[in-house]
Amino acid sequence: MIDIIAYVLLGIVSCAIGFCMLGFVFRKSIGHDILGWHDCDATGFDGASATGTCKYCGKECLQDSQGNWF
Repeated sequence: MIDIIAYVLLGIVSCAIGFCMLGFVFRKSIGHDILGWHDCDATGFDGASATGTCKYCGKECLQDSQGNWF
């Protein structure tokens, strides 16, 4: 009985790690290239909003007061 529980827990942990890895792998190829989402790092502040550049394409981004980049 304990063996079954251990195998089930191992399977759940393995699936969770696999899904996390897929998220990192497909972040650029699907999120950026297909959907047009930019992954920006804040590099400045213009007095009202944070400014930054996309990690992948270098496009200038602006962060609003809600934390959304556009």
